[in-house]
Amino acid sequence: MKDRLMVCLMTLSLGAAYLIGCATARYDSPTASAQPAPPGVQQWEYSCTDGYNAQTIMERANALGRAGWEMVAGVGSERVRGLWCFKRPL
Repeated sequence: MKDRLMVCLMTLSLGAAYLIGCATARYDSPTASAQPAPPGVQQWEYSCTDGYNAQTIMERANALGRAGWEMVAGVGSERVRGLWCFKRPL
């Protein structure tokens, strides 16, 4: 019973984080006060993907790796849909 509750809570948390990320990405607008990074500071772009099984994630991770992306974070298990994030220099 506790395992099912933990899986449910983790799934709901990941789903909420994913939906918030999607919602904010759609309505993201540049701000007038943004300043360029100081010289010598590396800037990054990020991409996150989700999936249900190891094969799906492995295929997506390999495709992103070939395109120059580096995995920086991942969460999930065989029972819980996961979320994996990648970055690459701008």
